[in-house]
Amino acid sequence: MPRTGRIVLPGYPHHVVQRGHNRQTVFAKAADFQRYLDDLRELKDQLGVRVHAYCLMTNHVHLLLTPADDPSSLGRLMKVLAARATRYRNRLESRSGTLWEGRVDRCPFENKVDLSLHFGRGIEHRHRARASTSRRKNKSVPFFAG
Repeated sequence: MPRTGRIVLPGYPHHVVQRGHNRQTVFAKAADFQRYLDDLRELKDQLGVRVHAYCLMTNHVHLLLTPADDPSSLGRLMKVLAARATRYRNRLESRSGTLWEGRVDRCPFENKVDLSLHFGRGIEHRHRARASTSRRKNKSVPFFAG
């Protein structure tokens, strides 16, 4: 049975979450975070997707993205971004297989108010609080909004 289509609203912000398969580490070093961000910067321009905010954790990412006129640009961005990260990690670790878990979770926001600050504070606060109380320290790249 085919998958149901995703609702993508051009011009509206979407909260996108992509998790590492079995909660495995996706970003082990600072260079891994930087490579992902470099790819994100390149692809957002090519595909016409605006990046409002991001929070990269060691085993998953949160992005606040707005696709322009083409609703398929959001899916294409995430597909290429995931493929590049997977090839990079597989090459580094001399392995094969998937890096990411299932489909990307995404949810559009219904109104166009500036959600960057609200989004960022919520994600950053929740993850820092959880990391400080857990045995595993979940490192993250500093939050960006803008």
